[in-house]
Amino acid sequence: LTLSDNVSVPGGRVVVYNPLPWPRDGEIMLNCFHLPAGASLKPADGGPAVPVAYEAPSIETNPSRVRRCIVQNIPPMGYRTFVFSNEPTESPELTADEKTAVIASPFFQATLDPKRGRIASLVDKRSGRELVDAGAPHGFGQYLYERFSYRQIADWLAKGIYGQYMAHRYLFAAYDMPQDSTYVSAVPENMTLTVEKTAIDVTAVMTGTLPAGAIGQEQKISIRLTLPAMMPVADLVVSWQKQPDGWPEAGWICLPFQCANPKFRLGRLGADLDPVQDITLDYVNYHNACVDTGVAVYDGSSGAGVGLCPLDSPLVSLGEPGEYKFEKRYAPQQPYVYLNLYNNHWRTNFAAWIGRGERMESRVRLWAFDQFASESALYTPA
Repeated sequence: LTLSDNVSVPGGRVVVYNPLPWPRDGEIMLNCFHLPAGASLKPADGGPAVPVAYEAPSIETNPSRVRRCIVQNIPPMGYRTFVFSNEPTESPELTADEKTAVIASPFFQATLDPKRGRIASLVDKRSGRELVDAGAPHGFGQYLYERFSYRQIADWLAKGIYGQYMAHRYLFAAYDMPQDSTYVSAVPENMTLTVEKTAIDVTAVMTGTLPAGAIGQEQKISIRLTLPAMMPVADLVVSWQKQPDGWPEAGWICLPFQCANPKFRLGRLGADLDPVQDITLDYVNYHNACVDTGVAVYDGSSGAGVGLCPLDSPLVSLGEPGEYKFEKRYAPQQPYVYLNLYNNHWRTNFAAWIGRGERMESRVRLWAFDQFASESALYTPA
């Protein structure tokens, strides 16, 4: 507020500050009554105006109050000031075809598969590369739910716990469960698809449920993919709604990429590392890793690949879902990334950390690159 109050631009204005040490583009959302209306936002220091998207009216919002736009070239640790105008803008072409289940921006084209609850294709239009492995065991962007068996938990304890600590095995989720229990998994199917195009992006939303059946309770699921018109990214949001459950369980976002000769880099606190070459200790969990910036998956020969930043769910598994799995050495064989949404491995997560039956969501940003380099392919985009 102090900064915006001291910017020498008369009238209603929007001051956007960038705290990062490199230039940045990004979406801003404005939720205020007093700003003037306008179809575009124009930089006070010169340059082309950018389009503004107004939120649809509802009881909580008003089309003249909530608006979104993408601002560009915000200097490092600096700011730019914008004013509303009705100056025409050149909006990049966006595609939203509900019949063919295709959405597209200048940077990506996506094909949705609501019947199978997944994103069937995501093409990087600049290179022509298909980023999705359509033949993977789980679909791209899909919500995966797992319920584990007594044998899986017993095996994990036998492999992953020092002998002197085995007396504490009852601290782990439901070790006293029936010994004849079996593993069950579920993914949403036959979802409903809707698409929407605004002045700044195009969005496809698939909604549906996981029926109670073998998993014990119905879950409401939503998968949202947004392609901005002015940024080379794809934004995925998966939401779920379920009741807490004491049975050993986990939820995931599945991201099976198509990539030959795959290599991984994990953006950890202070450095990025190769999870196969740079971790050499026994008794660490190679099947799960916590990331600080994100994950890069790329072809070890060409260097081309894809990066992702899990904004809300930093625990990742590579190659396959990693809950209740432990090996002294593990090298993922497939270019698949699984983002862990929740688990009750330690008898806590659901019952203790979130409300009972509340809707939760997890956001992921995706981008493509032609040559892996830590800064340009992983850190700066994340």
